Amino acid sequence: MDRTLLLIKQNYLQKVKAKSFIFMTLLYMAVILVAVNWSSVKDIFSGDDNVTIALIDETKQLGATFPEKGDVHFKATSETKKALEKKVKDGDYDGALILTGKDKKLSAQFITYEAPSLTTQQTVETYVDTASKLYGIQQLNLSAAEAETLLSAQTVIDEVSLKKDDSSKSSEAKMIGIGVSYVMGFLIYLFVITYSSMITTDIASEKGSRVLEVLMASIRPNQHLMGKIISVFLIGFTQIVILVVTALVGLKLAKADLWSSVADMAKDLSGAYIWIVVAFFLLTLLLYLTLGALMGSLVSKVEEAGQATMPLMMLMMAGFFSLIYGMTNPDTVLVKILSFVPFTSGMLMPLRYSSTDLSLSMALISLAILFVTLAVVFVATVALYRRSVLTYSTGSLWTKFKNVWKFTT
Repeated sequence: MDRTLLLIKQNYLQKVKAKSFIFMTLLYMAVILVAVNWSSVKDIFSGDDNVTIALIDETKQLGATFPEKGDVHFKATSETKKALEKKVKDGDYDGALILTGKDKKLSAQFITYEAPSLTTQQTVETYVDTASKLYGIQQLNLSAAEAETLLSAQTVIDEVSLKKDDSSKSSEAKMIGIGVSYVMGFLIYLFVITYSSMITTDIASEKGSRVLEVLMASIRPNQHLMGKIISVFLIGFTQIVILVVTALVGLKLAKADLWSSVADMAKDLSGAYIWIVVAFFLLTLLLYLTLGALMGSLVSKVEEAGQATMPLMMLMMAGFFSLIYGMTNPDTVLVKILSFVPFTSGMLMPLRYSSTDLSLSMALISLAILFVTLAVVFVATVALYRRSVLTYSTGSLWTKFKNVWKFTT
């Protein structure tokens, strides 16, 4: 046990102090800080690049619909069209918008000299579309206030379930759950690919340099396997903690009141969901680390590590793309099936549990399947590792696996 702990400590410290680990952690921290402070960062790069558009409202009714402040703002004017065209050419305005009412319909003409950006085009189209609807309503001889009230009217649906054990979620809670599930699924994809490749490459490197032959003289193969899995798991856990703390600090210090917004969204997430997400994340990472260690022991040199990790990458990609597909409709048959497959359930079951009215028992069943699969894979890996870690055979990965399995059983 002391030798295993020594191996864990040595491998952990070596990887944590590595320049690659420090660089990637700092890069992830920078991305998080930029994301939570995006409004401020955007202002730094955009600076005074606000778009000013002259507005001629011949209807005399829609001027208040267009904002006078913002990245794209409108300045009401009574100048002639010819004068405006000259000012647009001279750069006094970035564009000119002329609104005209004809046959109880609104027509708009957007004049520019330089081709406008996509953001400007979409903004102008959005405001013109709103103004067009408002103008059409005003033709019914309603006041501006009545027209605005009619245009912005929304009906709140009071959902009532006749089931006594009602566990239905609101649409808002489901949308928040989809967003959180996507973030967690992306993190699983990122960390599994990173650290399963790390453990495979690490073992393949030791095997190719014959270092393992020296290590096996002082420790047992199962001790080496445990040391590698636990140390790499702790490295990943350390990086996760650092990134979570960075995100919390960034949210707290952000100029925009993001902390309260995130806190309000968190209220729609149940405690059971949080625990389920954490459990799926950790068990999925352990499962792929175990498989990564097995793949590393099957190859004879580090150059073959990429080939060995390819099946794991394909499984992860299948789960991640299914997650993206399931975000639009988490009730499809494909998503339902893959949410119980242990190699993809870590991404898809949290999505189904948060975005549908799936019961907690079904999520626990999927979690149990993942745990049992992890236990079976670990026991099989321990048995195979004893033979494969010191075996230097040629051929495909499948051939090597069959040979080791034959000798093990």
